[in-house]
Amino acid sequence: MTSGFKKPGILRASFHYQDLAAIGLLIDFYRAPDVYQWAEFDSDNPDFAAIEDVVLCRRDGRLEFTQVKFTVDPGDPANLLSWDWLLQRKGAGRSLLQKWAATVAQHARAGTLASAELFTGRRPAPDFAAALSGRHIDPAKIQKPIADQIEGQIGAADMALLFAHFRFRHSQPEILELEYDLQARLVPSDIDDAGWATLGNAVKEWATLKNRPAPDGRVRHHHIRAVISRDRPRPIRQDFEVPHGYRPPDVESTAPFARM
Repeated sequence: MTSGFKKPGILRASFHYQDLAAIGLLIDFYRAPDVYQWAEFDSDNPDFAAIEDVVLCRRDGRLEFTQVKFTVDPGDPANLLSWDWLLQRKGAGRSLLQKWAATVAQHARAGTLASAELFTGRRPAPDFAAALSGRHIDPAKIQKPIADQIEGQIGAADMALLFAHFRFRHSQPEILELEYDLQARLVPSDIDDAGWATLGNAVKEWATLKNRPAPDGRVRHHHIRAVISRDRPRPIRQDFEVPHGYRPPDVESTAPFARM
């Protein structure tokens, strides 16, 4: 199978996929306002380090981290969720597992970790699938040469913390199906077509610009409700016609109100 994306379109698709993953988590937040305090997208908070695509803060202050990884063709064997992919390093750089393990260990030891996860369309390679128990890796099921390589990169203690807390949400739908599924989760009483577009634009803005939404860049429940609700403010149409014979109020007629 070959990718249907143009080369310049891959980057666009990657950001759109990340936005859709964020919308899915916002829907969870929207449905459970008593569970969460706020959400951040593409956070530049150094405490979130390598798992910063979506961060949700629960009411008890613990954090849910989500890292999103888009792949253009999940059916391509080269794009499998594999140990090789997770452990590969470029030059002196760190592997994905090394990056994720550092963030997980930091927050697990501080008591600020609720969960951490990978959200991806990649499908597990056979040796990776053999070590899965639900969405978690069972260290006892990892082949010894791979386990030794993981331990060599992150150490035994951080390896134990990583696999105790980290989930692999693999085999997620491709973009069009994912978008359809998310829209289906918002019943007509929640949102209309214009509201879906407004939500998508809001997520792009919140992920791109500093301190959006104001004042600190953290999305609260009222921000989500404001863009989803059918009662949200709407701009006046550009083709709005001024009624024939309309005249703006004169100063004398508005003066009494100005003094109130």
